[in-house]
Amino acid sequence: MTTSHCYADQFKLYLRAGTKKARPDELRACSKNELVKIRLRAAENSRTPVDCLEELAHDSDADVRIAVALNPSTPLAVKAVLATDDDPTVRYGIAEEPSVAVELLQLLADDCNPYVSCRAHKTLELLDAAKRKNEKCRQKFKMADLIKRPRRILAESAHSFFSGTWARST
Repeated sequence: MTTSHCYADQFKLYLRAGTKKARPDELRACSKNELVKIRLRAAENSRTPVDCLEELAHDSDADVRIAVALNPSTPLAVKAVLATDDDPTVRYGIAEEPSVAVELLQLLADDCNPYVSCRAHKTLELLDAAKRKNEKCRQKFKMADLIKRPRRILAESAHSFFSGTWARST
């Protein structure tokens, strides 16, 4: 009975660590928990206090360190340290994430591990392609607007002509 009660408590803690309603003191406790999955959830939560994220950046588990690096609340300096982590799994996890700062991806593109380097290059290419695609879309919308503008002016003129307001204004 004690074991199942303990599992239930740990499961509740796991769930709580993943919510946006978790209080800083709860997340602080989760970041120090003996179970990796609970520390991982705390590392993923954007409400986790920065000092806890800094501590979790040195966690023994690579997945926890990756989660810290991908957390939007983690300071760039901590992310930069994780981008030079001894474990290539951590560096690869950072290299495959498009939301990571371009400066870190450029750093990882020069990584000594070919898998990490290649992944960072692919992510940078993906970002560049998305940027080019967005620019093409913007240009298409501008062109469509330029095409529609004369039609709109003509339609407004025709409306004012047929409604009799055109003659009065000229």
